[in-house]
Amino acid sequence: MLWWLVYEIDGERFVWIEEACDLASARSTASLHDAPPDAFVEGHRLEPVIAKKFSETLIGRRISAAEAARWLRSYRC
Repeated sequence: MLWWLVYEIDGERFVWIEEACDLASARSTASLHDAPPDAFVEGHRLEPVIAKKFSETLIGRRISAAEAARWLRSYRC
C-alpha cells in the first residue's frame, strides 16, 4: 500500500509518497531515502483506487506541495 507523508521545513510543506505495510514503515523507508524524520507532520494511507494511479516516478522522492496538489487535481476519481 502507498502512504502520503507530509513534511515541513522552514514553513514549507512537501509530500513524500512511500510504499509500505504501515505508517511507521513508510516513515522509516522515507528517511532512508533522505526524508528528514524530524520534519514529519502527518501521514495517510492512500486508497487503492488512487494509489494505483500513481506513477512509479513519484514514489520514494520529495514532491513539492504545489506538484502534489496538481497531481491530485488531475487524477480525481
